[in-house]
Amino acid sequence: MKVIQLDIAPEEIGHNKATEVALVGPRVGPWARPRTGSGKAIPAYAGTRQLNAALAGRQWFHPKDTPWRQMITKKAEENAAQIRPQVQDDEAPANYYRALRDVAAWMPKNAILSAEGAGTMDIALTQLNVANARSCLNAGTYGTMGVGLGQAIAAAVAEPNRPVIHLSGDSAIGFSGMEMETLVRYNFPVKIVVLNNGGIGPGMPEIPDNPMFNMKPNSLIYGARYDRMMEAFGGKGFFVEEPKDLKGALEEAMNHRGRALVNVVLSQGAARKPQAFRGHS
Repeated sequence: MKVIQLDIAPEEIGHNKATEVALVGPRVGPWARPRTGSGKAIPAYAGTRQLNAALAGRQWFHPKDTPWRQMITKKAEENAAQIRPQVQDDEAPANYYRALRDVAAWMPKNAILSAEGAGTMDIALTQLNVANARSCLNAGTYGTMGVGLGQAIAAAVAEPNRPVIHLSGDSAIGFSGMEMETLVRYNFPVKIVVLNNGGIGPGMPEIPDNPMFNMKPNSLIYGARYDRMMEAFGGKGFFVEEPKDLKGALEEAMNHRGRALVNVVLSQGAARKPQAFRGHS
């Protein structure tokens, strides 16, 4: 490994590890504005500007004919083939991959995605294409639940001219669902999609006689109507039980000028692709 270090402080060069190339660039403001009046932010370091200019005309890609690149391509093709039957499965209730097929086709290219949950977030990040840098927000390395809808609200504040999509599992929406009230208060047109399979892993298909005593500890109420929760807060809600109805509900939600939530019922047997590592099985 060779380290190329760009820093504003010369004394930090090579401080942790010997540096192959040292680049010291002055800071030009936290997010300095150009004097042209264009209003566009420029990088905080003069050195970054120069690097971007130098790289603009010489994009480099790892050669396709190397063993490493061929191995990665082969594995990607195997993964795609393994999940293809689920992607194409139109049986109701839907599985994760079938539901995400329509979400992927529907999500605008310039959208900011906030994803939260366990299976929902993990699978979605493999199926949804986020085309722009710093536009995919999630629970992070430590799986911090409860940040999803808050991140979507922050995105709506920071980027009011871009669509903001919040994709949530039904367990995750339990952590931050009450933030829907904030969407109403400030009229943020965030679009929420909840993939609802009744809990972490298989939930319970019906509400038991005594939910306080007869529910599994990892289950939620399978028939919970998060769409009605959105309607109670003054937004637009959609309830989808059949995969064939999902595309239309998503389009209607996007065309709605305000906040909207699409509650998608998933099969309680819906599962992710089997993982090769024991810790993620």
